[in-house]
Amino acid sequence: MARRQAERQAEGSNSGFGGVAVGLAEFAASVLGLADTVTSNALLGPGWLRRSQAAELRLTKAQRTILLSLPSLKEPLKGWLDVSSSGPRTFPFTVEDLAALCFALSDSLVGGQGRAAVKLMQVAETVSARLKQALDQSAITARATRAALEDVKSMVKSQRAKTIYQLKITLKGVKPSVWRRVLVADCSLAELHEVIQAAFGWSNSHLYAFDDGDNEYSDSTSAVELGIENASRARLSRVASQEKVRFGYTYDFGDNWEHEILVEKILPAEQGKHHPVCLKGKRACPPEDIGGCWGYADLLDALSDPKHEQHHEFLELRGGFDPEAFDIEHVNAELMMLE
Repeated sequence: MARRQAERQAEGSNSGFGGVAVGLAEFAASVLGLADTVTSNALLGPGWLRRSQAAELRLTKAQRTILLSLPSLKEPLKGWLDVSSSGPRTFPFTVEDLAALCFALSDSLVGGQGRAAVKLMQVAETVSARLKQALDQSAITARATRAALEDVKSMVKSQRAKTIYQLKITLKGVKPSVWRRVLVADCSLAELHEVIQAAFGWSNSHLYAFDDGDNEYSDSTSAVELGIENASRARLSRVASQEKVRFGYTYDFGDNWEHEILVEKILPAEQGKHHPVCLKGKRACPPEDIGGCWGYADLLDALSDPKHEQHHEFLELRGGFDPEAFDIEHVNAELMMLE
């Protein structure tokens, strides 16, 4: 039955997301097929995959809302997901439950378009990854299943490249405001860190961290030391799940330069366009190691007032610094090197 459901998805795959839908359904069908095979042989014992095998999955409120909107999702899954909690919740799913979620997501991805389909695809990646983990835990290495999952990953990766995020990144605590507006394709948060460094003109000589309100992310070494997530393994699409979402980025834990990142738009890519690219910006970023927002305010006061007691000292120390300067051509030349 599961295989026939995957075949029906193939017949309707006429949208840009149809390939992802078919791959997702085929993967779920292959998992259930394997479970049927191994559970029919009692000699294989409990170490092999079973449809009833526990496969707990942690879902955010946004992910639960998307799953509850799926027309083909049936009870009791809908009832389980319909909880009032606003935070992430862990659900006691089974392998069969995860496969059912994959089929329901696949149904909705067929013919899907725009941002709604992008959100469906992101949830589908989370669910299918947990199903793959259940396979790994059960030590099943069927070649067909691995190939099916690789197809899903390849299609998801291809679709990611077609999703562009318009971000406004503002340096907090500084007046007048310093900000950049950039377009960037879906990427890891470690790669987004590089984009921010180039767009603002920071020297990339200090530690950094992202904060989405639920989790923090940093470079691999800091992630281990601080007990937070690895920014190389978390993608922009994970924290920028929809337009108007805001998340934080801190650079240099000494000066503590805090930035607010606003997801202004989620757009389809245009053929031939380069990303990342800076669309607009205002003012120069502060000099490094100036003492944070307070030190920068002192610098601006001293530079703007020839009678200030530190005017000549700061002028000599920071000679040539123009707080109003912003060269978008230089910024984009730096971003071009990140491609």
